[in-house]
Amino acid sequence: MLNRIFGGLGATVIGRTIGIIARLLLPPLFLKAWGVDLYGEWLILSSLAAWISMVDFGSQTYIVNRLTQLHAKGDSLGFRRMLHSGMAMYLAIAGVISIVAISVLPFIRMEGLLKITLTAHPMVTFVIIIMVLQLLFSMPQALLLGVYRASERLPRGVMMANLMAFLQLLLMGIALFMKLGMQWVAMAQVISVVIVVAIALYEGRKLWPKYEVGSIRHATMATVRDIVKPSLHFLVIQVAQTISLQGIIILAGILFNPVTVVVVASIRTMTNVSQQVLGMIMFSAWPEFTRLDERGDEKKLAILFRLVLLSLVAISGIIAVIYLNFGKEIFGWWLGGRVDYDANMMLVFVILMMITTFWMGYRNLLMAVNQHKRMAWVLAITAILEILLALLGGKLWGPVGMVGGMVIASILLPFWSIPMEAGRKWKGLSSLTGIWGIIALVIAIGISGIIKYGAFIMLAVIFGWWLSRVVHYYGQLVGKEHDI
Repeated sequence: MLNRIFGGLGATVIGRTIGIIARLLLPPLFLKAWGVDLYGEWLILSSLAAWISMVDFGSQTYIVNRLTQLHAKGDSLGFRRMLHSGMAMYLAIAGVISIVAISVLPFIRMEGLLKITLTAHPMVTFVIIIMVLQLLFSMPQALLLGVYRASERLPRGVMMANLMAFLQLLLMGIALFMKLGMQWVAMAQVISVVIVVAIALYEGRKLWPKYEVGSIRHATMATVRDIVKPSLHFLVIQVAQTISLQGIIILAGILFNPVTVVVVASIRTMTNVSQQVLGMIMFSAWPEFTRLDERGDEKKLAILFRLVLLSLVAISGIIAVIYLNFGKEIFGWWLGGRVDYDANMMLVFVILMMITTFWMGYRNLLMAVNQHKRMAWVLAITAILEILLALLGGKLWGPVGMVGGMVIASILLPFWSIPMEAGRKWKGLSSLTGIWGIIALVIAIGISGIIKYGAFIMLAVIFGWWLSRVVHYYGQLVGKEHDI
Protein backbone atom coordinates (compact mmCIF):
# COMPACT_ATOMS: atom_id res chain seq x y z
CA MET A 1 0.00 0.00 0.00
CA LEU A 2 2.68 2.51 1.02
CA ASN A 3 4.66 1.85 -2.18
CA ARG A 4 1.58 2.65 -4.25
CA ILE A 5 0.92 5.81 -2.23
CA PHE A 6 4.50 7.06 -2.50
CA GLY A 7 4.65 6.19 -6.20
CA GLY A 8 1.43 8.07 -6.83
CA LEU A 9 2.58 10.94 -4.62
CA GLY A 10 5.83 11.28 -6.56
CA ALA A 11 3.97 11.47 -9.88
CA THR A 12 1.40 13.81 -8.38
CA VAL A 13 4.14 16.11 -7.06
CA ILE A 14 5.41 16.45 -10.63
CA GLY A 15 1.92 17.28 -11.84
CA ARG A 16 1.20 19.75 -9.08
CA THR A 17 4.58 21.36 -9.68
CA ILE A 18 3.62 21.85 -13.31
CA GLY A 19 0.29 23.29 -12.12
CA ILE A 20 1.99 25.66 -9.69
CA ILE A 21 4.46 26.76 -12.37
CA ALA A 22 1.53 27.40 -14.73
CA ARG A 23 -0.29 29.46 -12.07
CA LEU A 24 2.84 31.46 -11.38
CA LEU A 25 4.08 31.83 -14.95
CA LEU A 26 0.91 32.36 -16.97
CA PRO A 27 -0.62 35.40 -15.16
CA PRO A 28 2.45 37.59 -15.84
CA LEU A 29 2.43 36.40 -19.47
CA PHE A 30 -1.28 37.20 -19.76
CA LEU A 31 -0.73 40.66 -18.27
CA LYS A 32 2.22 41.39 -20.52
CA ALA A 33 0.47 40.15 -23.67
CA TRP A 34 -3.04 41.49 -23.08
CA GLY A 35 -3.04 43.95 -20.17
CA VAL A 36 -5.10 43.89 -16.98
CA ASP A 37 -8.53 44.60 -18.50
CA LEU A 38 -8.39 41.99 -21.28
CA TYR A 39 -6.93 39.40 -18.90
CA GLY A 40 -9.81 40.09 -16.52
CA GLU A 41 -12.27 39.38 -19.34
CA TRP A 42 -10.48 36.10 -20.10
CA LEU A 43 -10.83 35.07 -16.44
CA ILE A 44 -14.56 35.81 -16.57
CA LEU A 45 -15.00 33.73 -19.75
CA SER A 46 -12.94 30.89 -18.28
CA SER A 47 -15.05 30.89 -15.12
CA LEU A 48 -18.25 30.81 -17.17
CA ALA A 49 -17.05 27.94 -19.38
CA ALA A 50 -15.99 25.91 -16.34
CA TRP A 51 -19.66 25.41 -15.45
CA ILE A 52 -20.01 23.07 -18.42
CA SER A 53 -17.80 20.58 -16.52
CA MET A 54 -20.90 19.69 -14.50
CA VAL A 55 -22.63 18.04 -17.47
CA ASP A 56 -21.25 14.65 -16.38
CA PHE A 57 -23.52 15.13 -13.28
CA GLY A 58 -20.76 14.00 -10.95
CA SER A 59 -20.47 10.52 -12.45
CA GLN A 60 -16.70 10.53 -12.98
CA THR A 61 -15.84 10.19 -9.30
CA TYR A 62 -18.49 7.53 -8.75
CA ILE A 63 -17.43 5.47 -11.79
CA VAL A 64 -13.73 5.50 -10.88
CA ASN A 65 -14.58 4.57 -7.27
CA ARG A 66 -16.68 1.65 -8.54
CA LEU A 67 -13.92 0.56 -10.94
CA THR A 68 -11.48 0.55 -8.01
CA GLN A 69 -13.87 -1.56 -5.92
CA LEU A 70 -14.54 -4.00 -8.79
CA HIS A 71 -10.80 -4.37 -9.43
CA ALA A 72 -10.20 -5.04 -5.71
CA LYS A 73 -12.78 -7.86 -5.90
CA GLY A 74 -11.36 -9.25 -9.17
CA ASP A 75 -14.64 -8.70 -11.07
CA SER A 76 -13.30 -8.22 -14.62
CA LEU A 77 -16.70 -8.50 -16.32
CA GLY A 78 -18.23 -5.93 -13.97
CA PHE A 79 -15.22 -3.64 -14.50
CA ARG A 80 -15.59 -3.82 -18.31
CA ARG A 81 -19.35 -3.25 -18.18
CA MET A 82 -18.96 -0.21 -15.91
CA LEU A 83 -16.15 1.24 -18.07
CA HIS A 84 -18.05 0.81 -21.35
CA SER A 85 -21.28 2.17 -19.93
CA GLY A 86 -19.52 5.24 -18.58
CA MET A 87 -17.77 5.87 -21.90
CA ALA A 88 -21.03 5.50 -23.87
CA MET A 89 -22.75 7.95 -21.54
CA TYR A 90 -19.95 10.51 -21.89
CA LEU A 91 -19.87 10.28 -25.69
CA ALA A 92 -23.62 10.84 -25.82
CA ILE A 93 -23.44 13.83 -23.48
CA ALA A 94 -20.50 15.34 -25.39
CA GLY A 95 -22.31 15.03 -28.71
CA VAL A 96 -25.52 16.66 -27.52
CA ILE A 97 -23.82 19.52 -25.66
CA SER A 98 -21.51 20.27 -28.60
CA ILE A 99 -24.42 20.54 -31.02
CA VAL A 100 -26.40 22.75 -28.64
CA ALA A 101 -23.40 25.04 -27.95
CA ILE A 102 -22.57 25.53 -31.62
CA SER A 103 -26.22 26.15 -32.51
CA VAL A 104 -27.28 28.45 -29.66
CA LEU A 105 -24.27 30.44 -28.37
CA PRO A 106 -23.87 32.67 -31.48
CA PHE A 107 -27.31 34.17 -30.74
CA ILE A 108 -26.68 34.93 -27.03
CA ARG A 109 -24.98 38.22 -26.12
CA MET A 110 -22.90 36.94 -23.21
CA GLU A 111 -20.63 39.98 -23.24
CA GLY A 112 -23.50 42.26 -22.24
CA LEU A 113 -24.43 40.09 -19.26
CA LEU A 114 -20.82 39.85 -18.05
CA LYS A 115 -19.79 43.49 -18.63
CA ILE A 116 -17.23 42.49 -21.26
CA THR A 117 -16.36 45.56 -23.33
CA LEU A 118 -13.02 44.89 -25.03
CA THR A 119 -13.78 41.50 -26.59
CA ALA A 120 -16.18 41.43 -29.55
CA HIS A 121 -19.21 39.14 -29.67
CA PRO A 122 -17.83 36.74 -32.34
CA MET A 123 -14.65 36.24 -30.32
CA VAL A 124 -16.57 35.72 -27.06
CA THR A 125 -18.75 33.09 -28.77
CA PHE A 126 -15.81 31.32 -30.41
CA VAL A 127 -13.76 31.19 -27.21
CA ILE A 128 -16.64 29.81 -25.14
CA ILE A 129 -17.35 27.13 -27.77
CA ILE A 130 -13.68 26.09 -27.81
CA MET A 131 -13.65 25.92 -24.00
CA VAL A 132 -16.84 23.84 -24.06
CA LEU A 133 -15.23 21.39 -26.51
CA GLN A 134 -12.15 21.14 -24.29
CA LEU A 135 -14.20 20.28 -21.23
CA LEU A 136 -16.28 17.74 -23.18
CA PHE A 137 -13.12 16.00 -24.44
CA SER A 138 -11.94 16.00 -20.83
CA MET A 139 -14.79 13.69 -19.74
CA PRO A 140 -13.66 10.56 -21.65
CA GLN A 141 -10.04 11.54 -20.97
CA ALA A 142 -10.65 11.54 -17.21
CA LEU A 143 -12.38 8.14 -17.43
CA LEU A 144 -9.49 6.65 -19.42
CA LEU A 145 -6.97 7.87 -16.85
CA GLY A 146 -9.27 6.57 -14.11
CA VAL A 147 -8.64 3.05 -15.42
CA TYR A 148 -4.96 3.45 -14.45
CA ARG A 149 -5.96 4.57 -11.00
CA ALA A 150 -8.46 1.77 -10.47
CA SER A 151 -6.01 -0.89 -11.74
CA GLU A 152 -3.22 -0.01 -9.29
CA ARG A 153 -1.25 1.91 -11.94
CA LEU A 154 -1.86 5.32 -10.41
CA PRO A 155 1.65 6.74 -11.08
CA ARG A 156 1.38 5.99 -14.80
CA GLY A 157 -2.07 7.55 -15.02
CA VAL A 158 -0.90 10.63 -13.17
CA MET A 159 2.04 11.00 -15.55
CA MET A 160 -0.40 10.98 -18.47
CA ALA A 161 -2.28 13.83 -16.81
CA ASN A 162 1.08 15.54 -16.23
CA LEU A 163 1.80 15.32 -19.95
CA MET A 164 -1.46 17.10 -20.70
CA ALA A 165 -0.72 19.83 -18.14
CA PHE A 166 2.78 20.31 -19.57
CA LEU A 167 1.47 20.55 -23.13
CA GLN A 168 -1.13 23.12 -22.07
CA LEU A 169 1.50 25.19 -20.27
CA LEU A 170 3.88 24.98 -23.24
CA LEU A 171 1.34 25.79 -25.95
CA MET A 172 -0.40 28.54 -23.97
CA GLY A 173 2.98 30.03 -23.04
CA ILE A 174 4.03 30.10 -26.70
CA ALA A 175 0.74 31.71 -27.73
CA LEU A 176 1.05 34.41 -25.07
CA PHE A 177 4.74 35.01 -25.77
CA MET A 178 3.78 35.63 -29.41
CA LYS A 179 0.92 37.88 -28.16
CA LEU A 180 -1.71 35.88 -30.01
CA GLY A 181 -5.42 36.30 -29.38
CA MET A 182 -7.84 34.50 -27.08
CA GLN A 183 -8.84 31.94 -29.70
CA TRP A 184 -5.28 30.57 -29.96
CA VAL A 185 -4.86 30.28 -26.20
CA ALA A 186 -8.20 28.44 -25.96
CA MET A 187 -7.28 26.06 -28.80
CA ALA A 188 -3.93 25.29 -27.14
CA GLN A 189 -5.84 23.72 -24.25
CA VAL A 190 -8.03 21.60 -26.55
CA ILE A 191 -5.06 20.26 -28.53
CA SER A 192 -3.37 19.07 -25.33
CA VAL A 193 -6.45 17.10 -24.24
CA VAL A 194 -6.85 15.46 -27.67
CA ILE A 195 -3.20 14.30 -27.68
CA VAL A 196 -3.49 12.67 -24.25
CA VAL A 197 -6.79 10.96 -25.15
CA ALA A 198 -5.14 9.41 -28.22
CA ILE A 199 -2.15 8.15 -26.19
CA ALA A 200 -4.34 6.77 -23.38
CA LEU A 201 -6.54 4.90 -25.87
CA TYR A 202 -3.54 3.32 -27.58
CA GLU A 203 -1.79 2.32 -24.36
CA GLY A 204 -4.98 1.22 -22.57
CA ARG A 205 -5.78 -1.31 -25.29
CA LYS A 206 -2.32 -2.81 -24.96
CA LEU A 207 -2.26 -2.95 -21.14
CA TRP A 208 -5.81 -4.24 -20.56
CA PRO A 209 -7.05 -6.11 -23.65
CA LYS A 210 -9.72 -7.84 -21.53
CA TYR A 211 -11.32 -4.48 -20.73
CA GLU A 212 -11.43 -3.33 -24.39
CA VAL A 213 -10.53 0.23 -23.40
CA GLY A 214 -12.24 2.84 -25.58
CA SER A 215 -15.02 0.51 -26.70
CA ILE A 216 -18.69 0.79 -25.73
CA ARG A 217 -19.64 -2.72 -26.92
CA HIS A 218 -20.55 -3.99 -23.45
CA ALA A 219 -22.41 -0.88 -22.29
CA THR A 220 -25.88 -1.46 -20.87
CA MET A 221 -28.74 0.87 -20.02
CA ALA A 222 -29.13 -0.86 -16.66
CA THR A 223 -25.54 0.04 -15.73
CA VAL A 224 -26.04 3.63 -16.91
CA ARG A 225 -29.11 3.88 -14.67
CA ASP A 226 -27.08 2.45 -11.78
CA ILE A 227 -24.48 5.18 -12.40
CA VAL A 228 -26.92 8.08 -12.53
CA LYS A 229 -28.58 8.01 -9.12
CA PRO A 230 -25.52 7.96 -6.81
CA SER A 231 -23.68 10.28 -9.19
CA LEU A 232 -26.26 13.02 -8.63
CA HIS A 233 -24.91 13.55 -5.13
CA PHE A 234 -21.43 13.97 -6.61
CA LEU A 235 -23.01 16.50 -8.98
CA VAL A 236 -24.27 18.47 -5.98
CA ILE A 237 -20.70 18.50 -4.62
CA GLN A 238 -19.36 19.50 -8.03
CA VAL A 239 -21.85 22.36 -8.34
CA ALA A 240 -20.95 23.58 -4.86
CA GLN A 241 -17.24 23.42 -5.67
CA THR A 242 -17.71 25.29 -8.95
CA ILE A 243 -19.70 28.00 -7.18
CA SER A 244 -16.92 28.35 -4.63
CA LEU A 245 -14.11 28.44 -7.20
CA GLN A 246 -15.69 30.27 -10.13
CA GLY A 247 -18.69 32.03 -8.59
CA ILE A 248 -16.47 34.42 -6.66
CA ILE A 249 -14.75 35.50 -9.91
CA ILE A 250 -18.03 36.08 -11.72
CA LEU A 251 -19.41 37.90 -8.67
CA ALA A 252 -16.33 40.13 -8.53
CA GLY A 253 -16.82 40.95 -12.19
CA ILE A 254 -20.47 41.87 -11.62
CA LEU A 255 -19.91 43.89 -8.43
CA PHE A 256 -16.63 45.58 -9.32
CA ASN A 257 -14.47 45.59 -12.48
CA PRO A 258 -11.94 43.43 -14.40
CA VAL A 259 -9.02 44.89 -12.41
CA THR A 260 -10.60 43.73 -9.13
CA VAL A 261 -11.17 40.32 -10.74
CA VAL A 262 -7.43 40.06 -11.41
CA VAL A 263 -6.57 41.04 -7.81
CA VAL A 264 -9.02 38.51 -6.33
CA ALA A 265 -7.93 35.74 -8.74
CA SER A 266 -4.22 36.40 -8.16
CA ILE A 267 -4.38 36.32 -4.34
CA ARG A 268 -6.66 33.28 -4.44
CA THR A 269 -4.13 31.56 -6.71
CA MET A 270 -1.41 32.12 -4.12
CA THR A 271 -3.45 30.72 -1.25
CA ASN A 272 -4.66 27.82 -3.39
CA VAL A 273 -1.16 26.38 -3.13
CA SER A 274 -2.48 24.59 -0.05
CA GLN A 275 -5.23 23.06 -2.18
CA GLN A 276 -2.56 21.89 -4.61
CA VAL A 277 -0.79 20.14 -1.74
CA LEU A 278 -4.13 18.76 -0.52
CA GLY A 279 -4.71 17.41 -4.00
CA MET A 280 -1.27 15.78 -4.18
CA ILE A 281 -1.54 13.96 -0.87
CA MET A 282 -5.24 13.11 -0.97
CA PHE A 283 -5.23 12.01 -4.61
CA SER A 284 -2.42 9.56 -3.89
CA ALA A 285 -4.19 8.13 -0.84
CA TRP A 286 -7.70 8.15 -2.37
CA PRO A 287 -7.57 4.66 -4.03
CA GLU A 288 -6.18 3.18 -0.79
CA PHE A 289 -9.08 4.65 1.20
CA THR A 290 -11.44 3.03 -1.30
CA ARG A 291 -9.71 -0.37 -1.07
CA LEU A 292 -9.39 -0.37 2.73
CA ASP A 293 -13.06 0.53 3.15
CA GLU A 294 -14.08 -2.17 0.66
CA ARG A 295 -12.13 -4.70 2.76
CA GLY A 296 -13.58 -3.38 6.03
CA ASP A 297 -10.16 -2.48 7.46
CA GLU A 298 -11.24 0.52 9.55
CA LYS A 299 -8.13 0.62 11.73
CA LYS A 300 -5.64 1.01 8.88
CA LEU A 301 -7.94 3.50 7.17
CA ALA A 302 -8.07 5.65 10.34
CA ILE A 303 -4.27 5.60 10.74
CA LEU A 304 -3.73 6.55 7.11
CA PHE A 305 -6.28 9.36 7.30
CA ARG A 306 -4.75 10.84 10.46
CA LEU A 307 -1.38 10.90 8.72
CA VAL A 308 -2.89 12.67 5.71
CA LEU A 309 -4.98 15.16 7.72
CA LEU A 310 -2.18 16.25 10.03
CA SER A 311 0.08 16.75 7.01
CA LEU A 312 -2.54 18.96 5.38
CA VAL A 313 -3.10 21.04 8.52
CA ALA A 314 0.64 21.54 9.07
CA ILE A 315 1.34 22.50 5.47
CA SER A 316 -1.50 25.03 5.45
CA GLY A 317 -0.03 26.54 8.63
CA ILE A 318 3.42 26.87 7.04
CA ILE A 319 1.93 28.52 3.95
CA ALA A 320 -0.10 30.89 6.16
CA VAL A 321 3.01 32.03 8.07
CA ILE A 322 4.88 32.66 4.82
CA TYR A 323 2.09 34.64 3.16
CA LEU A 324 1.19 36.78 6.17
CA ASN A 325 4.81 37.79 6.67
CA PHE A 326 6.17 37.87 3.12
CA GLY A 327 3.03 37.97 0.94
CA LYS A 328 3.55 41.49 -0.36
CA GLU A 329 7.08 40.76 -1.53
CA ILE A 330 6.07 37.47 -3.16
CA PHE A 331 3.05 39.07 -4.87
CA GLY A 332 5.08 42.00 -6.20
CA TRP A 333 7.88 39.76 -7.49
CA TRP A 334 5.41 37.36 -9.09
CA LEU A 335 3.37 39.93 -11.04
CA GLY A 336 6.14 42.44 -11.53
CA GLY A 337 4.26 45.26 -9.77
CA ARG A 338 1.49 45.32 -12.40
CA VAL A 339 -1.25 44.56 -9.84
CA ASP A 340 -1.71 46.28 -6.48
CA TYR A 341 -1.35 44.06 -3.39
CA ASP A 342 -4.17 43.97 -0.81
CA ALA A 343 -2.91 42.81 2.61
CA ASN A 344 -6.40 42.61 4.10
CA MET A 345 -7.62 40.41 1.29
CA MET A 346 -4.60 38.14 1.74
CA LEU A 347 -5.41 37.79 5.45
CA VAL A 348 -9.01 36.78 4.74
CA PHE A 349 -7.96 34.34 2.01
CA VAL A 350 -5.41 32.76 4.37
CA ILE A 351 -8.14 32.23 6.98
CA LEU A 352 -10.34 30.66 4.31
CA MET A 353 -7.44 28.45 3.19
CA MET A 354 -6.85 27.00 6.65
CA ILE A 355 -10.52 26.36 7.34
CA THR A 356 -11.24 24.70 4.00
CA THR A 357 -8.05 22.60 4.04
CA PHE A 358 -9.22 21.03 7.31
CA TRP A 359 -12.76 20.07 6.35
CA MET A 360 -11.89 19.19 2.76
CA GLY A 361 -9.69 16.40 4.09
CA TYR A 362 -12.79 14.78 5.61
CA ARG A 363 -14.82 15.61 2.51
CA ASN A 364 -12.45 13.75 0.21
CA LEU A 365 -12.36 10.73 2.52
CA LEU A 366 -16.16 10.44 2.39
CA MET A 367 -16.13 10.87 -1.38
CA ALA A 368 -13.47 8.16 -1.80
CA VAL A 369 -15.82 5.55 -0.33
CA ASN A 370 -19.08 6.84 -1.90
CA GLN A 371 -20.40 7.97 1.52
CA HIS A 372 -21.23 11.47 0.36
CA LYS A 373 -25.02 11.67 0.30
CA ARG A 374 -25.60 13.81 3.43
CA MET A 375 -22.42 15.78 2.89
CA ALA A 376 -23.54 16.76 -0.61
CA TRP A 377 -26.50 18.70 0.74
CA VAL A 378 -24.35 20.36 3.40
CA LEU A 379 -22.05 21.61 0.63
CA ALA A 380 -25.03 22.72 -1.48
CA ILE A 381 -26.37 24.84 1.37
CA THR A 382 -22.85 26.16 2.02
CA ALA A 383 -22.50 27.20 -1.64
CA ILE A 384 -25.75 29.16 -1.48
CA LEU A 385 -24.64 30.80 1.77
CA GLU A 386 -21.28 31.67 0.19
CA ILE A 387 -22.90 33.52 -2.68
CA LEU A 388 -25.41 35.33 -0.47
CA LEU A 389 -22.88 36.31 2.19
CA ALA A 390 -20.23 37.18 -0.41
CA LEU A 391 -22.77 39.39 -2.20
CA LEU A 392 -23.75 41.07 1.06
CA GLY A 393 -20.14 41.46 2.18
CA GLY A 394 -19.12 42.84 -1.21
CA LYS A 395 -21.85 45.47 -1.20
CA LEU A 396 -21.11 46.55 2.40
CA TRP A 397 -17.31 46.25 2.64
CA GLY A 398 -16.01 45.81 -0.90
CA PRO A 399 -13.84 42.96 -2.25
CA VAL A 400 -12.46 42.01 1.19
CA GLY A 401 -16.00 41.75 2.56
CA MET A 402 -16.91 39.54 -0.39
CA VAL A 403 -14.19 37.02 0.53
CA GLY A 404 -15.11 37.38 4.21
CA GLY A 405 -18.61 36.18 3.37
CA MET A 406 -17.11 32.94 2.08
CA VAL A 407 -15.19 32.49 5.34
CA ILE A 408 -18.35 32.87 7.44
CA ALA A 409 -20.24 30.37 5.25
CA SER A 410 -17.42 27.82 5.62
CA ILE A 411 -17.38 28.15 9.42
CA LEU A 412 -21.16 27.96 9.78
CA LEU A 413 -21.57 24.52 8.20
CA PRO A 414 -18.81 22.34 6.68
CA PHE A 415 -16.08 23.12 9.25
CA TRP A 416 -17.85 21.09 11.95
CA SER A 417 -20.56 19.04 10.20
CA ILE A 418 -18.41 17.15 7.67
CA PRO A 419 -15.91 15.85 10.29
CA MET A 420 -18.90 14.77 12.39
CA GLU A 421 -20.29 12.85 9.42
CA ALA A 422 -16.99 11.01 9.02
CA GLY A 423 -17.01 10.24 12.76
CA ARG A 424 -20.41 8.57 12.40
CA LYS A 425 -19.08 6.24 9.71
CA TRP A 426 -15.72 5.43 11.31
CA LYS A 427 -15.72 5.44 15.11
CA GLY A 428 -11.92 5.56 15.10
CA LEU A 429 -11.91 9.03 13.56
CA SER A 430 -12.26 12.19 15.59
CA SER A 431 -12.24 15.79 14.46
CA LEU A 432 -10.61 16.92 17.71
CA THR A 433 -7.04 16.12 16.61
CA GLY A 434 -7.33 18.30 13.55
CA ILE A 435 -9.18 21.07 15.38
CA TRP A 436 -6.55 21.26 18.12
CA GLY A 437 -3.96 21.42 15.38
CA ILE A 438 -5.78 24.35 13.78
CA ILE A 439 -5.98 26.19 17.14
CA ALA A 440 -2.27 25.62 17.78
CA LEU A 441 -1.41 26.90 14.30
CA VAL A 442 -3.52 30.04 14.73
CA ILE A 443 -1.60 30.83 17.93
CA ALA A 444 1.70 30.13 16.19
CA ILE A 445 0.78 32.35 13.24
CA GLY A 446 -0.21 35.14 15.64
CA ILE A 447 3.16 34.87 17.40
CA SER A 448 4.94 35.01 14.06
CA GLY A 449 3.44 38.42 13.43
CA ILE A 450 4.38 39.83 16.86
CA ILE A 451 7.90 38.57 17.61
CA LYS A 452 10.81 39.68 15.47
CA TYR A 453 11.98 36.76 13.36
CA GLY A 454 8.96 34.93 14.81
CA ALA A 455 7.98 33.68 11.36
CA PHE A 456 11.15 31.60 11.07
CA ILE A 457 10.76 30.27 14.62
CA MET A 458 7.15 29.27 14.02
CA LEU A 459 7.99 27.62 10.70
CA ALA A 460 10.52 25.43 12.52
CA VAL A 461 8.03 24.64 15.33
CA ILE A 462 5.25 23.68 12.92
CA PHE A 463 7.60 21.54 10.85
CA GLY A 464 8.91 19.78 13.95
CA TRP A 465 5.38 19.06 15.21
CA TRP A 466 4.33 17.70 11.83
CA LEU A 467 7.45 15.54 11.48
CA SER A 468 6.95 13.95 14.90
CA ARG A 469 3.36 12.99 14.05
CA VAL A 470 4.36 11.68 10.61
CA VAL A 471 7.00 9.42 12.15
CA HIS A 472 4.44 8.16 14.69
CA TYR A 473 1.71 7.28 12.18
CA TYR A 474 4.14 6.06 9.54
CA GLY A 475 5.57 3.65 12.10
CA GLN A 476 2.09 2.31 12.79
CA LEU A 477 1.44 1.76 9.08
CA VAL A 478 4.78 0.11 8.40
CA GLY A 479 4.21 -2.22 11.35
CA LYS A 480 0.99 -3.39 9.69
CA GLU A 481 2.15 -3.29 6.07
CA HIS A 482 2.36 -7.07 5.75
CA ASP A 483 -1.39 -7.20 6.33
CA ILE A 484 -2.25 -4.60 3.70
